[in-house]
Amino acid sequence: MSMLQTHILLAAIAYGFYTLSVLSALGVLLKDLLLRKKKALSGFLPSLVKLERFQFVSLLAGTLILYIALLMGWMSAYAVADTSVALEKAGLSFLTVALATFLLWTHYKLGTRGRFSARVVMVVYGLILLAYFASRNWI
Repeated sequence: MSMLQTHILLAAIAYGFYTLSVLSALGVLLKDLLLRKKKALSGFLPSLVKLERFQFVSLLAGTLILYIALLMGWMSAYAVADTSVALEKAGLSFLTVALATFLLWTHYKLGTRGRFSARVVMVVYGLILLAYFASRNWI
């Protein structure tokens, strides 16, 4: 398997983990809303603690894999001596990784969680989707 193929595979796996993280974030927001309104329907979702734990574990896994995928993509672009290969994708991906890393750091050091963290995870997911669909014609 070439370095570029490995990069693509790792990026797809990272997108999968980010998707799991955003689905869990949606669950956190829904569970929080139902608990605030004291609705009996909140029982169909797992506990808020489990949802948040899964959100951060999947975010961590996706971020670590995306770090490796970005490194592999940079090395494969350097190997073909074309440093202008998908600069907007790389820029948005690096921004995604930086924001996700910041959120993970604030969660583990400062205890950030809840609605704020769920919303930041959605922003991270939006950035990674922009990076996935980015082209030179858009930016």
